[in-house]
Amino acid sequence: MQIIKCDNQSAWDQWLVCLPHAEFLQSWDWGEFQQSIGRSVVRLQFVENKNVLAQCQGIVHRLGPGFSYLYIPRMVTKNSTALNLGAGEELFFAFLRSYGFTWPRLEPTVSL
Repeated sequence: MQIIKCDNQSAWDQWLVCLPHAEFLQSWDWGEFQQSIGRSVVRLQFVENKNVLAQCQGIVHRLGPGFSYLYIPRMVTKNSTALNLGAGEELFFAFLRSYGFTWPRLEPTVSL
């Protein structure tokens, strides 16, 4: 599994629209709104064998010098094991640390 940053709106929307429980807070438009009011947004896709297993959009919150976290509201996965795999979970936290985030704040929703 690998984690990539997504900067392609059509790829983002294509994955999200196929979900029966897609969340507005994970929509590209919500991220654009967040950016329009001065917040940084990070869009990540969890990919294995060229298939997107999950994707999440996070909003960067800075708490002071050297401390920031990534708030990920209402994340949906296609496969309930997509992020519960030990290696995938460790990869996710290593990815966040490499970009300087102290921790993620996840608000998961249903797994499909």
